[in-house]
Amino acid sequence: MTNQKRVALTDRGESLLQISLAINARKELRSILETIVTHTRSLLGCADSSIVLWDRRQGVFKHGASTNIGAEVSRRVRREGGATRWVVDHREPVLVPDTRRDPFIANPMIPEGGVMAYTGVPIAQGDEVLGVLYALYATTHKATPDDLWLLTQAAAMAAIAIQNSRLLHSLEEINNFKSAMIRMLVHDLNNILQSLMGGIEILRHCNRDADRVDLERIDVSMMRMRRLVEGILRYERMTSVEEIARGPVDLNAVAEKAAKVFAEAAAGKSHRLVLALSTEPCTAYGDRLLLEEAAFNLVSNAVNYTSPGGTITLRTSATEDGYVFEVADTGSGLEAEDRERIFEPFVRLKKAGRVKGNGLGLHLVRTIVDRHAGTIVVSGTPGKGSTFTVTLPSR
Repeated sequence: MTNQKRVALTDRGESLLQISLAINARKELRSILETIVTHTRSLLGCADSSIVLWDRRQGVFKHGASTNIGAEVSRRVRREGGATRWVVDHREPVLVPDTRRDPFIANPMIPEGGVMAYTGVPIAQGDEVLGVLYALYATTHKATPDDLWLLTQAAAMAAIAIQNSRLLHSLEEINNFKSAMIRMLVHDLNNILQSLMGGIEILRHCNRDADRVDLERIDVSMMRMRRLVEGILRYERMTSVEEIARGPVDLNAVAEKAAKVFAEAAAGKSHRLVLALSTEPCTAYGDRLLLEEAAFNLVSNAVNYTSPGGTITLRTSATEDGYVFEVADTGSGLEAEDRERIFEPFVRLKKAGRVKGNGLGLHLVRTIVDRHAGTIVVSGTPGKGSTFTVTLPSR
């Protein structure tokens, strides 16, 4: 390989890297497509670059992005007979070195815009053509193999961006539908529960003492179902919010509040509740109410799953990785294979026994931590207790 070829390959790689880095820095599809055409024009030295999107369902072309004159041209692309439709139908590039001899009878906007030559390549994903990426020239120009290679690679990046945007849109629609169904289900279940609990209260005052045992069992089941419904509703509300409220959160204060809230429950099981707080400020950045809920869930689990007379320790600390909130107990501990399973929704381990729960608490904790770009790790030894360590970034 000659030095000239090595330099050419290096330049190509650097060119694509520039496009890739620019794309990764953006999220919106329009912004990504604009980045692609901007870099394509710069790298090829053409007068303009544009992307025309093909809507197969509606059978129309739509403007995707353009650096200059191509915006108006791409808005007036013909459905049939033009170069763009030919590229879509044949999945092959089109090369027109001189628009005065355009075999497709050029769009009138092309000569009006001063376009003397153009090259277009398909933007394809699998068997579907999503659009066409164009390089437009103000002078006659015969595309080189390097031109085609670069355009093809840029088109591949555009295809990925378009497909990702579609998947994201589909996911948003699914999530919106899921949220609507959950809200409707919870609303209906709450109405049913209200009616049943009202009926139970009436029967409790009317029936014989011998029947009250059955009524109490029904009442307990109703309360358990209500807790499940409330847990599902809390989870849905938390996951449906696109952006959580953010501000400084004192983890020492969160730990103190959790200890105060569960002091009575811990005393009821003869637990010793210990606060081991950092002497340094532990100010994370996030939603105080959500972080408090995560802390309450962890402490509640420790209180419930630790045998009477145990010790539950709440620790905070500042580390290089961020701020740490930790809940350690002297309970039965967890087997290694269970340390990930417990974060899955509706999972309850056999050792949970008669402890009331809906299997959503720890899943909610992990979701809250994830929304704060943090981590949660479980450690410990079976028979000697568990430690849940939450690490949150400072910003």
